[in-house]
Amino acid sequence: MNEAVFTVEQSGAPRTATVCLTLLRRADMSMRAKCFVAILMSHHSSYRLNMKALINQSLDGKDATYAALREAKRLGYVAIRRRRGGDGRFTEVVWTINWNVPPPSAQESPAGRVPRVQNPGFQTVAGTTQASIRETRSEEVPERLQQVVQSKEQQRSSLIEWEPCVSELQKHTLEINFRDLSPDLAQQVADELAGCIELGQVKECPIKYGKGIAKNARSGAFTPKAGIAVMERRKKRLAEERVREQRRAEELALRAKVAAQMADPDTQQRIRAMQKSVRDVVREPHVPVSR
Repeated sequence: MNEAVFTVEQSGAPRTATVCLTLLRRADMSMRAKCFVAILMSHHSSYRLNMKALINQSLDGKDATYAALREAKRLGYVAIRRRRGGDGRFTEVVWTINWNVPPPSAQESPAGRVPRVQNPGFQTVAGTTQASIRETRSEEVPERLQQVVQSKEQQRSSLIEWEPCVSELQKHTLEINFRDLSPDLAQQVADELAGCIELGQVKECPIKYGKGIAKNARSGAFTPKAGIAVMERRKKRLAEERVREQRRAEELALRAKVAAQMADPDTQQRIRAMQKSVRDVVREPHVPVSR
């Protein structure tokens, strides 16, 4: 049995694409969940629904689609049950799409009436404090996105020198895992991971491999091997960078010294005298030499 394919049964729904306004105007339901329920309501009772096809109908992705499904189930728009066959085994999964879901409050939406959504004025929005706006936005941002933002902020202050063979996503994930390690030990673990990747010892996920090295480092069973060459190469690279920086600083200092000398009045006077003597030599008439 393929559990990714479901048979949808709609209770009380007409065979049209009509969507109840009570669903669309609920204030306690996300837009994503509303659209998800509306898409389910647009199919007839015998339609065989595939979750993969639902996921491919939008750019939200798998996690967002399943989050909309959970929200629709929590509010009562979707009910899921499994049917058993004659031998007692589960044969199919049936989704029941309910139209007549009561509104969140009888005061906000009386029976038989469409709830009215108040449109706040400009002054009300303008008077909202920045703190409340940030709090509202943080609630709307998915938890995984917040984790990515936090990991990027932590990566900016990271002191780990990574090799090019480690991708940005792997860096962010591993640096979160390395937070309890000392800076020197975390650098050694990062070098060991880079060395193993370069030697072809990492056959699967580098993140999982790096977490395993960090686990050994926490238990005291970690001994650098492949990372020694990476560490020596990084030290050589840093030494060459320091030499280049020193040469660049010396060149800038020499340029500043020359500029200061050129700005000196005595130097400018000597330069003008030399220019005058050169002009006089050029202007002197040519006298042929007799033999």
